[in-house]
Amino acid sequence: MVVELVWKGIEIEFGNNIWHLRSIDISSNSLVGEIPESITSMQNLISLNFSRNKFTGKLPENFGNMKKLESLDLSRNQISGQIPPVFRV
Repeated sequence: MVVELVWKGIEIEFGNNIWHLRSIDISSNSLVGEIPESITSMQNLISLNFSRNKFTGKLPENFGNMKKLESLDLSRNQISGQIPPVFRV
């Protein structure tokens, strides 16, 4: 079963079921701060879109451990540092 959840500007608490998500799109929400390290625990993610926010800092250290990730969009943020080797083209 695939569930598409799109909430713009609404705070949501998912609980334990969030780890089963395969796709997250939180683009264009003006989110600020660093990308949380906990995102790297979501080993089933295939697609991750954090574009058009105001994220800063470096990618979480374990970001490269997300082996199933096929699509990653971090554009239009202020992220610095190295891209993990697993994501380089």
